[in-house]
Amino acid sequence: MANVPLRQNPFDELQTRYILVAAVGCFVGIALAIVFLFQSWGLLEPQGPLFSPILMLLFYGCFGIWLLKYMQQKRILLLPLWGRSPHLWRWGMLLLLVALLLLFTLGTFLTYIGFLAWMAPPVSDGILNSTQEGILPDEFWLARLIKLVVVVVAAPVVEEIAFRGILLQRWERKWGIHMALIGSSVAFGSLHLNPIGMTMFGLVMGLLYVRTRTLAVPVACHMINNAFALFLELFSSRGVSAADATGGQLGGGFGLGLVMLAISLPLLAMFIQRSWPRHEIAMPYVHNMQQYSAPASPQRLRARS
Repeated sequence: MANVPLRQNPFDELQTRYILVAAVGCFVGIALAIVFLFQSWGLLEPQGPLFSPILMLLFYGCFGIWLLKYMQQKRILLLPLWGRSPHLWRWGMLLLLVALLLLFTLGTFLTYIGFLAWMAPPVSDGILNSTQEGILPDEFWLARLIKLVVVVVAAPVVEEIAFRGILLQRWERKWGIHMALIGSSVAFGSLHLNPIGMTMFGLVMGLLYVRTRTLAVPVACHMINNAFALFLELFSSRGVSAADATGGQLGGGFGLGLVMLAISLPLLAMFIQRSWPRHEIAMPYVHNMQQYSAPASPQRLRARS
């Protein structure tokens, strides 16, 4: 089915730079507001355990509401953007895909840090310290709970709507499906600590959205991925110190990362090759709009009566 608009495709007039400005504005505005609260009333110390989780919770809430308002302004309907949840989905395949993405992401991170530990130890020290600072002690249960809500619920929903639901379909209208998949994936990966691993993650999520025509599948995959990553962070051995990591342990980590990449990359490449869309494929929003606006078939009418 060709990717032709119903009346007018709302993604033709959408300006993606407004989304970037809104995201930066929400983040900076909320951060400044929290700092003001601390300076005025001593609430939410910037160095305290609650600062970062609450900042991210408010950011995703504020930015998510702005996205819905912007979609309404541009006449983008949420229901066809989201799509119908599949009645039957191969959850075993989804879990395998998540496992491969976790292997690839962790493999790229270990090889990257291992290489930096050899070439530029101070840089690897800084990255390791920044990751370990995000691990909250057991007594900060409220901060942990907020972080769980942000990482497992808020971030997957808002990010999938923004990157797959909006950016991917806007850039498809501008550059075509293939450049849109690559561009939205690179944009997604560039906002994360592990850009190579998360670019691959974004590409697979985009292919899942185009293939299933529903955001429910990439959102579920994103949630499972983040939940497992958070589980590893919270219940692992807290990692090694930066000083230890830059020694012999990262040498083994570099080799382990290469093994993870050797396992995951060929299988992910096979999935990408099999799922790579044709140029004339209908994008999810257009396809879903056609489905929702199509007259009901006699079988569907009999089923309702």
